[in-house]
Amino acid sequence: MSIKIEEPAEAEFIDEWENGFGWIGRPGEGMERTSHAFYDEGLYLVDPLDAENLDQKIEEYDKVEGIVLLFDRHERDSVKLAEKYGCPIFVPEWFERSLDAEVKEISNNVPGTDWEIHQVIDSMTGKETALYNRENKTLIVADALGTTGHMRGRGEKLGMNPLYRLRPPVKLLEFEPERIFCGHGRGIEENASEVLRETINQARRKAPSAYFNAVISILT
Repeated sequence: MSIKIEEPAEAEFIDEWENGFGWIGRPGEGMERTSHAFYDEGLYLVDPLDAENLDQKIEEYDKVEGIVLLFDRHERDSVKLAEKYGCPIFVPEWFERSLDAEVKEISNNVPGTDWEIHQVIDSMTGKETALYNRENKTLIVADALGTTGHMRGRGEKLGMNPLYRLRPPVKLLEFEPERIFCGHGRGIEENASEVLRETINQARRKAPSAYFNAVISILT
């Protein structure tokens, strides 16, 4: 299995809930790059990867009001999709990457929505923001957490970027989500807060097995 696939494909739609959905843009790749969309007086795409059947899915909702990037390494197809849907790209104020699109910096929330933004990683390995909605208790992250094999340690339901294991994103413990959606893999919708605390609190202890799984994923 290829770790990453560039050719467009039909997405696998996952993480369906009353206010949005997720999709794995290249179902055959090991990284399982996952994007999400939430509806809040319009549809917003988060770290989006284009897919052959994405337009049909979006047609079930209202028009796309904006694209939100949580991580500077998750540009993915945001510029292409912003042009297609005629919408701006919202980026955290610390975002340093230049994009060939209409860009709007945000610092507290996605304008016109109940979605807050919180910086959860600020280190030499990267800077990363998460989205949190206190009303529906939904957390959306980029690379901080994930459920794919290359991010999970032994026995974990929810894993973490291996680069963050020794300094886990404890900021996430401030939230009490009922669902967690990740940038790699399927989300967590059962006992999400408990699973989140366990992942953060055991990040260092599970590091050896997580590093082993990451290497195996790359080699196979």
